[in-house]
Amino acid sequence: MINKLKKVGLISAMVVCGVICGTVAAYAQAIKPQMPKLSAVAGDGTITLYWDDAAEAHTDPFFLTLNPVRNQRNFEGYKIYKSTDPQFLDALRITDNKGNLIAYQPIAQFDLPNSVTGYHPASQDGLRFWLGSDSGIQRTYVDDDVQNGRTYYYAVVSYTRGDAFANFTLPPPIGVTPVTEKDYYVHRPLESDIDIQVTLDANNNPIEVITGVNTVSISPKAPSLGYIAPEAPPVNRISGAAGGSISVNIIDPSQLEAFNEYEITFEDTLISDGNPNTPDITETKNFSLRNVTSGDIIFDRKENFLGTESVVIEGFQLLIDNSDDTSFVSTELSNWIPTSAGTPHPYNFRVFSTNAKLNDYRVEFFDEVVAQSVADTIFLGQQPIIFDSHSVNFKITNTTQNQEVEFGMFLNPNIPRDLRGVTYSDASTVFMVGGGGRLLKSTNSGQTFQELTTGFTTRLNDVTFPENNDVGYIVGELFENRGIILKTTDGGVNWERQTSPVVGANLNAVFFLDNNIGWAVGQARTIIKTTDGGVTWVRQGPVGVNRFYTSVYFADENNGWIVGQNGYFLSTSDGGTTWVVRTNTGNFQVQNWTANDVAFINDSTAYAVGTVGNIFKTVNRGITWLRIRNDAQQIPGNSIGSLGTLNALKFSDENNGIAVGNSGVIIRTTNGGATWERVESGTSLNIFALATSNNAFITGGETTRILRSEAGGETWTRAERPVQFRGFVQTASNSPLPYSDVIYIIEPFANEDRATTWRLSMDPDTRGGTQNPEAGDVLEIFTVKPFTASDVYRFSIGEVNLPSESTQIEESMLANVRVVPNPYVVSHVGETATSGSQLHFTNLPARCTIRIFNVSGQLVQTLNIENSLDNNRYIWDMKNRFGHQIPYGIYIYYVEAPGIGEKTGKFAVIK
Repeated sequence: MINKLKKVGLISAMVVCGVICGTVAAYAQAIKPQMPKLSAVAGDGTITLYWDDAAEAHTDPFFLTLNPVRNQRNFEGYKIYKSTDPQFLDALRITDNKGNLIAYQPIAQFDLPNSVTGYHPASQDGLRFWLGSDSGIQRTYVDDDVQNGRTYYYAVVSYTRGDAFANFTLPPPIGVTPVTEKDYYVHRPLESDIDIQVTLDANNNPIEVITGVNTVSISPKAPSLGYIAPEAPPVNRISGAAGGSISVNIIDPSQLEAFNEYEITFEDTLISDGNPNTPDITETKNFSLRNVTSGDIIFDRKENFLGTESVVIEGFQLLIDNSDDTSFVSTELSNWIPTSAGTPHPYNFRVFSTNAKLNDYRVEFFDEVVAQSVADTIFLGQQPIIFDSHSVNFKITNTTQNQEVEFGMFLNPNIPRDLRGVTYSDASTVFMVGGGGRLLKSTNSGQTFQELTTGFTTRLNDVTFPENNDVGYIVGELFENRGIILKTTDGGVNWERQTSPVVGANLNAVFFLDNNIGWAVGQARTIIKTTDGGVTWVRQGPVGVNRFYTSVYFADENNGWIVGQNGYFLSTSDGGTTWVVRTNTGNFQVQNWTANDVAFINDSTAYAVGTVGNIFKTVNRGITWLRIRNDAQQIPGNSIGSLGTLNALKFSDENNGIAVGNSGVIIRTTNGGATWERVESGTSLNIFALATSNNAFITGGETTRILRSEAGGETWTRAERPVQFRGFVQTASNSPLPYSDVIYIIEPFANEDRATTWRLSMDPDTRGGTQNPEAGDVLEIFTVKPFTASDVYRFSIGEVNLPSESTQIEESMLANVRVVPNPYVVSHVGETATSGSQLHFTNLPARCTIRIFNVSGQLVQTLNIENSLDNNRYIWDMKNRFGHQIPYGIYIYYVEAPGIGEKTGKFAVIK
């Protein structure tokens, strides 16, 4: 027998995908691309191929000399050949124009998406090279058109594009003179060799096959009984906020490095579009992959990874998707980090105009003033948005650049911020209540305030702590169609709603003699009383016409007074069982004004204030009242100009009193109301509430304006009270409407030093359950962006990421053990020219023993199986224990699997 060696790669040097690559003379100066390094994984009815990317850096000096700009790199793509013959004879399907078989037909082809497509113009014997269709580069391929147990041969070759370039045109017809240089195409593409060596006998039959760099010989197979496939490891974000995603595919479990940890990092770069009015674009430059456990750098600043498959390394493949999401905000990463039990309102973070600055931000909330918003005017289209400067309890940090940013704040006028009631609970502790369920507490006589939560968003009108301790009461507007009453027993930390008998009417004022006995008044002539600390309330009255009452005061358990709309003055001497409408003097019409507040300075003397600048005084316990001034008819000695509506008054002693009102009006008396003088308040906003303690006064009014005086009201200073970022649900209609303040971030953008980049608002849940942010709450906002240097990811190969075997394999599963083929007649489809006779045992566990007997009971062979977990097949060469080929006949096999069970079967070998 004469043996001869045949290198199949010599064939493939001339033919590719039905295209002749050209004669030796034509390619004397050209270089073939590098052969990809090919690996394969056998699966159940599948073969997975994967290869490296070394060929993609191929540069041909010949083409660089020919046109250095057009052909900097000449690599174009990959082709995959498949055959059941080691010489790839069944893949040799393409003929020239003379009918000669000269080229292999690939089962798959992948080319660069570079507009180099179609057939190369140069041809030989009528054949032209197919360059591809811009499919994109792949570095893995799964072939599912295979049969378990059969041997297949694969080759992956790389190829160049010759002298073709993007969007090339075909040459003119024969006889037409080319008009441009680009009409000449004579250098056809080249393809790498097929690296396989086949030793043939005298009859040209293969007797030995040696696969090389870019070829494999492999048979698909099912996994062993009880095989548990590995799970893909999760990729964990360590830092950064890129909008893309990273996942890991396990391609070749046998190559996994058990219990190793890996880290992925990136570099970025700024790309300018040449327009000074637009910002540079941040792009991902490259990525690196490091085996943290071993310290090895697997990929070092690899640039060619977007839009293409990553190379399979250490058994896995990275899939990196650099998102171009246009939502701008990462809803996955951005969230509230609350410190209280409540849940802040959902946030809404949007780009302002087109200024999408891809930074990350953190908004932190405090008890005190920590920042000052800027005053500015911005435009939405032609609509101006004007906001003033405010002292606020939050700050905003650009966490990407680690610096605080400027911002403006638009206070939504639909959100109530008014403070309607104020009281001292002791000499230095102040409580204020107002619109939207607001509750403020100060423990330093109003220098600073803490925002508390009542759990209700209806307007609260009045508050009292009768015995200067932890017990307090609040009344307010309708909640579930009842005037609301709240009580605290722990100094305002928690509030409990009391049962209110008032249906369809707001409660405006509350007064308690002690912790148990109290009264509240409001709309629709409402007067209610409790004697058990608010557990039960009973109605008193009504008295007079259908008007509302604004203030109530009791000197003791029996004697009390009420004032209200149309100048009503009521008094009682029996604890409110009966009420008397008192008369007025001073030639005024009752219906022309509303009394807003009443204050007694001793048992007999009291004052009342109200609309149209009216001030009334009684010296006989409220039996008669005398008007001492109003805007229309100034009383001598009180000519201080028009005052408008006066809302509240308090006396610190019999001589010194203060009254406050709309438009920032504050007036003062030091002689028991004989004369009054204006005091500068520093505000034009309405002032609604007033309280006094130890000759100190404090006011509350619109928005967050709080004024305090420790000098008997002679001078006033603004309390350090920050404006809060608020959302609110308006429930006055049948369809609740959410409102929110808006924060506008101001920072450098493009060629502007101060541009409005982002806007932040809130979306209060109309069903309730969410609240305004409190001190300690943090909102972290991450914008969608490409992978940058701040992004770090890690993953590990743990037990669940490795193939394993179930401990719960049932003996009944051995019933699936088969002998293939059965009967064995002449040959088996899995046999090759070099393999000899084969009998396949399938569906085996990884470890077992097979004993084969003839029909006489004699032991023919013992097979000790130690398969890998991914293999359920054992191939027997059909030789007995003495090394001789078994004769034809019937055989019995006995499978013994430790810990599982036994199986007996038969097979036949037929001549």
